[in-house]
Amino acid sequence: MIHLSYGIALRGDMNMIKEWLNKFFKSGKIIVIIFCFNVIILLLHLFRASFVQIDNTTILLMLLVLLTPFASHIKKIKFGDFEAEINQDIKKAEQQAKEIKSEGGDKEQVIKKNSVIEELEELAAKDPVLALAKLRIEIEKKLKRLYTFKETVPSGIKMMTQVLAGTGVISNKLRRLILDVTSILNRVVHGEDIPTETNIDKILNIGSEILDELDYILFQKFIAPASKKRINKKELNEYMDAVYEVTTVVPLVNKPQVNTRLLNQEQLYEFLDGYEEYAEFLVEIKKIK
Repeated sequence: MIHLSYGIALRGDMNMIKEWLNKFFKSGKIIVIIFCFNVIILLLHLFRASFVQIDNTTILLMLLVLLTPFASHIKKIKFGDFEAEINQDIKKAEQQAKEIKSEGGDKEQVIKKNSVIEELEELAAKDPVLALAKLRIEIEKKLKRLYTFKETVPSGIKMMTQVLAGTGVISNKLRRLILDVTSILNRVVHGEDIPTETNIDKILNIGSEILDELDYILFQKFIAPASKKRINKKELNEYMDAVYEVTTVVPLVNKPQVNTRLLNQEQLYEFLDGYEEYAEFLVEIKKIK
């Protein structure tokens, strides 16, 4: 009985010790003790105590330990500064986007609904950084499209916007907005703290305005009709029911060739919808019957 009681008491004491140690470590007191111990050792080393022998590597490690209690606070400060800065930058970009939108024409009448933003919103729910990186890529792709009829394309968004603004293709307001937004995107993509969900939505909304504006400029500058003529309903039906001879050239082969297709209006629509996927370019569309 005595041995059994002693064993039970010993196990009870061990459990109490384990529980106390768990509370001790979780409370963070161990950090304070290590912190104080390191301070004492460093002070002894500073005053050249004969019984203290430490080298430079040990001092470096001890300094790192000394900073440990403040690591979480440093991270909070950095995150707070970043959020404050990005909030200010986003607010500025939102105002710029509103000004550009109010100055623009009726974009919905001349450009297709932008489906890229919907894809980015879905991606942002899974990987915000990847979504913002893709937004930057989409903006750069739209800018490159404005160089369709130029021989060379400058490298980098900053240089592209500078040339496009200098030649009057885009406005200086749009140039500044693009640079401000891509600056935010670059900082996030290169490892800074991820913006809040609200800020991500705001950035995507601003990005949508930029993409729509670039599509509108592309249409107005290069795709808008050179002339317009009214037709009657009979002529309209003739165009809708006609067959068209579509001529394209395939240049990227050892023996270049000309392709001819006979397409109705529906087939023509399908062909043009995937036109950029073909390794050929369009040279003529002619109504034949």
